[in-house]
Amino acid sequence: MDEHARRAKADPYPEGKVLPILDAVIEPVSVVLSYETAMSILAKARSVSLRDCGCRVTYRNCSNPLRTCLTINEFSDELVERGVAKEIPLEEAKEVLKTANVHGLVNQALYTDGLKGEVFDICSCCSCCCAYLRAFMNYGVRHHIAKSGLVASVDKEECTGSGVCLKRCIFGARKLENGRSVVITENCYGCGLCTTVCEGQACKLVSYVV
Repeated sequence: MDEHARRAKADPYPEGKVLPILDAVIEPVSVVLSYETAMSILAKARSVSLRDCGCRVTYRNCSNPLRTCLTINEFSDELVERGVAKEIPLEEAKEVLKTANVHGLVNQALYTDGLKGEVFDICSCCSCCCAYLRAFMNYGVRHHIAKSGLVASVDKEECTGSGVCLKRCIFGARKLENGRSVVITENCYGCGLCTTVCEGQACKLVSYVV
């Protein structure tokens, strides 16, 4: 992990991007949003396959599901041919993303070419095993993960102050003030995990405007 962090700090470009989870509650907007969702990427893919999460297999720091990495196109073909992954239909891929949400895993798109937007992998990541998230949280390598383009927003009138969103957020983007949840916008990566557990349905993802 130390070697990964050393190389990451020397590389100025993002290696992946957080994606809003499949079931995230997103506020409708009247503009085209400049972000990808996991399903839109998968729907455009020529082939999709499923394999074990390399990070969880390696580190074994949690009991989260292993079979959660969705591989795309040429990389998918290669892994299927090697017997490492199994080609699956789009509906099965959708179920994988739903399982990830249940377990509080962050969806990330990994790029072969970040400038062209060519995705080769959609991972469902935990903060205790994922090399990118561990480098982010433990070594301060923040630039390797790009934000989704969305940010959480809370309706304070509807917020019950249960604090469940604080436990769900791995990015430290939540706090309680006067019994209500507050979003620390600069820390929010727009993964949407908080929106699917909000008891008062007070939380949504909205387009992030600088």
